[in-house]
Amino acid sequence: MDLIQRFKENSDEVIFEFDILILSFQYLINDDIELLKAIKNYYSKFEVKDGLNNWKIVLIKGMINSNVYFK
Repeated sequence: MDLIQRFKENSDEVIFEFDILILSFQYLINDDIELLKAIKNYYSKFEVKDGLNNWKIVLIKGMINSNVYFK
């Protein structure tokens, strides 16, 4: 099925959208903890719609929990 390759090819768009969302929210929310809450809240709506195991949701959760975006 070549899932890894397909996910790799499509993940750039998800990462770019995530970066834009964080930059947009940062203008409104100066506190890192509140920013993280807002981002989690935003993506929780997609989790309900798309499901816990959707590859985009899994990727987003990985980025949210990484030290790259939130320390």
